[in-house]
Amino acid sequence: MTRKIAVVLVVVACASVLARATSFTFSPQNGNSGYWSNQNDWAPNGVPGAGDSATIPTGKTCIVSSQNESITTLTVASGAVVRISGKDLTLALYNSTEPSISLSGKIEMEKPSSVTPRILVSGVLTFSGAGSIEASAADSLGPAEISGTSTTTRVVDLDLVTVHGHVHFKEYLELRNGYYTVDCADDTMFFGTLAFPVWPDYPYVFVGGQLEMNVTDGTIRFGSAVTDDNYVSLAGKFYVHSGLLEFTTYGWYLDTWATFGIYGGELKYGDQVGMGAWGGFSFEGGQIRLGQDSTVVFDEL
Repeated sequence: MTRKIAVVLVVVACASVLARATSFTFSPQNGNSGYWSNQNDWAPNGVPGAGDSATIPTGKTCIVSSQNESITTLTVASGAVVRISGKDLTLALYNSTEPSISLSGKIEMEKPSSVTPRILVSGVLTFSGAGSIEASAADSLGPAEISGTSTTTRVVDLDLVTVHGHVHFKEYLELRNGYYTVDCADDTMFFGTLAFPVWPDYPYVFVGGQLEMNVTDGTIRFGSAVTDDNYVSLAGKFYVHSGLLEFTTYGWYLDTWATFGIYGGELKYGDQVGMGAWGGFSFEGGQIRLGQDSTVVFDEL
């Protein structure tokens, strides 16, 4: 009996050690570029996963291309790159630890074949730093997706991070803050889907915080997205210099606090979209195009 108890205690102790999170630093063996899945490219030797933290130092490029990967805490230093090439990188809630990304460098998302690169979120994802997520056709990157991993809405606070290019924020997300930029005619940044949500699932993308969106070419399009002040707090700024900023019929935009600067291009409201002006809209030049049966209300001008 004594021997059996001793064995059980040893097994429990080993399991406790194995469950402990590890801090990895990317240190590629061949030059400045290597692969996330290569255990020899990390110090200590191994492959980071859910619950771990990973740091990509300045001047290093870490490529996610051979398999889907997960991480809980990610640091991308200035001048460093994480390149997601046709695979998923999941920012994973682990026990009680929420996922986070310190982004001073870049996350590049490329689609080398028919598989779209994705960032998946399974917790409250918080960004820090002023780096960027790159997916522009002008840089031979994208299209890409950012999405929740279940029907539970996942908060993504981008802080000062810039999202650039052809990115689809697909479903079950609440976006806060950040900068969103489209400057290539071949790029479309898309929020939600072109379908009305059906009970019991509401795969809306909520858009709030002190965000800023700029279109200088290409398209930013809102599908099943919500900017309604009853659901999110939005103090956003939307600028169109060329290209298209479109709010389709599938979203819910009433009572939105937002500023619009239309200096060129087109601001378009889709058919049957009601745009309430409680809290005010500010339009600075340019053109406003309305779809059939659309309404724009200007109150207390």
